[in-house]
Formats: sequence, structure tokens, C-alpha cells
Amino acid sequence: MTAKGWEKLQAAIPELVFIEFDDDAEPIQKWEFVRLRDCGSGSEVVVYENGKSVEITIAGPVDPDAPPQARTVLQNGAIWPRGSADGERFVVGWNPMRAEDSYIQQVSASVVEIMRDGLGMDLERVRYTAGDETGYQPGPWALRDLLTAEQPTERGAPDRCTDWTDFAERLQWVLSTMPGYDIVTVDAPAVVDLGSIQFHQDNGRLEATMITSDTVAGFGDLDFRLGALGWRVTEGPGAPYVEWRYGPFCSSAGFIDRRLDRIPHLAVDTFRTVHGVNSPQDLAVRGDEQTVVNGPQAYISRELGIPCLPWGSPETAATV
Repeated sequence: MTAKGWEKLQAAIPELVFIEFDDDAEPIQKWEFVRLRDCGSGSEVVVYENGKSVEITIAGPVDPDAPPQARTVLQNGAIWPRGSADGERFVVGWNPMRAEDSYIQQVSASVVEIMRDGLGMDLERVRYTAGDETGYQPGPWALRDLLTAEQPTERGAPDRCTDWTDFAERLQWVLSTMPGYDIVTVDAPAVVDLGSIQFHQDNGRLEATMITSDTVAGFGDLDFRLGALGWRVTEGPGAPYVEWRYGPFCSSAGFIDRRLDRIPHLAVDTFRTVHGVNSPQDLAVRGDEQTVVNGPQAYISRELGIPCLPWGSPETAATV
């Protein structure tokens, strides 16, 4: 079954991302992407549109014990390295208006070879995430019949999230599929000195911000503990409030700054160890009643498995 599965994936790769062109042969940018991640090893491959080309980014380094043919693929010119501050990456791509089908098939075979033999990815553990500038998408049918979706409600996650590790994974999915310009707000209603943690997606850059109540920024146990987690103090709104930030870092598919991987765990550590929140069920998504609570962004609360509250509501959260 695994061998057959790899064959199906190889056949599906050329169709994972489709670039539309206008009458002047210019791409209609939708920033489509599909990410394939081994949930056991963390290795991932991202297929995405970049201008007029479809590109595939492969996170390295490749296992030094991999078969020689896998390393050869990275050195034969079909796949080239891209410099990165957070690790080795390799990129391959094609222009759908120019590339021959035979070349695209060769690329697809090379990518599968590296996933299987170079990165040691296990197809049984590979999950997929699909999205574009408007947010998450269900993904191509070829993947839906072959792999498990990363989307929490699609992979069988419980309706109510009670485990912090599970919450971090859910939050990772929500943040990685945010629309091009969007804000997700999560707070702990019972914590007096914590306003909320907001996650801002702005034109391919993502950051986390938080405002706490304090008298002197940079001093005291709270400031020390937040700083140790990675938060940095900014000018903010002024005393008695302090604004903290993490980021912004590049979040564009194929160019993601791996420091973003820290954000879900930063949020969990902040809520759990600094502010003493016992369970994810003590958290809530905050937002406009017409959009976040009952509108198109209501999926955020469902996917996170936590309650949802409209702005200005009392501390008792509605069930999800």
C-alpha cells in the first residue's frame, strides 16, 4: 500500500497548485499552497505559487545515511539550494506555460524520492494543509483520498480541546492558514492582568502581540518570565500597560521563517506557566459577533476546540 501511495502522490504533485493567467499571460495571484508534513519527524515539503512558477521547497538537511541516489537528486541541477538563516532548504519548480510535461514528471519523481529516501518521511504520518490568500482550503481531491488533513476537525480531534500539546498543534494550523490580512485574538477571561494574545497576519508577515497590566516595563517577576520565553517589550500604550511582541517573521509559503514555529508554544507557555491557566478550556477566542462568533471566522473556535466570546461580553464563554 505504501509503494502504491507514493505512486499516487507522485502523480498528484503536478496538480496540487494551479496558476491562473489573465489575457496578457500575467498570473492571477491567489498565493495557493499545499504543505505536506510528516507529523512524526517534522520534515515538510511545500508546493506553492511564486509569480509565474510553481515552486516546491524541501526542508533539509537530508539524512546523511540516505541512499546515494537521493543525495544525487539534490546535486544534479534539477533541485537547487536556497540560503536560509534557519536551516538548509532546496527548491525546484516549473513555469506551467513553458515546461514540458516530461520535465514536470521528472520533478515530481525527484521530490517523492527525496521525501521517501532522503528525508525518511513516512507516508502514513504525512498530513496535508492547503490554503491561499483567503484562508484555508479543503485541498485537492487526490490528497483527500490519500492523506490525512492537518485540519483538526478533519483529522478527528475532539470537539473540546483539553490538552495543551493538542492546543499547540491546533493553533499551528490556524496560524498557518490565516488569510492575507487578519487577526486572531485568544485570551483567558479569568486572568485580570492579561488582555489577550493577538496573532497578526499582514502581507506575508506574522507576529504575536500581548498587552499586560504592569507598572514598570522590564522589571519584576512577570517581566522576567515573559522575556525569558522570548517576548520583547515595546513602547506600547504606556503605563500602566505594557505591550509585548514576538516577530514579525516571514510567513509566506515556501519562505517561512522557522522562528514562527515557536509561536504556538510561546502562547501555551505564556498562558499555562506564566499566567497559571489550567486548561485550554479556560481560554476563549475573542472577536466580532457577526464574523468571529457567528460568521465566516467561526471556524477558528471550532478548530481550536475552545469557547468563543464577542467583544465586551461577560467572562462566561459560550460552548463550542
